[in-house]
Amino acid sequence: MKLYSVSDGPPSLACQQLLKALDIKYELVNVNFGKGDHMTEEYEKLNPQKEIPTLVDNDLIMGER
Repeated sequence: MKLYSVSDGPPSLACQQLLKALDIKYELVNVNFGKGDHMTEEYEKLNPQKEIPTLVDNDLIMGER
């Protein structure tokens, strides 16, 4: 499982806290908002709305809506 996240964004921090509270192992992928990492074609394939955070678990991809 991967969590694409910004370091200080409240939605990202909430996702991290929930995963930790549920003791779910995940890989944290830092998305550099200032550099526009979330606006790349690669990120758009994961989340067409280009929102952060995005959670990827195999074929399941969940983003903020």
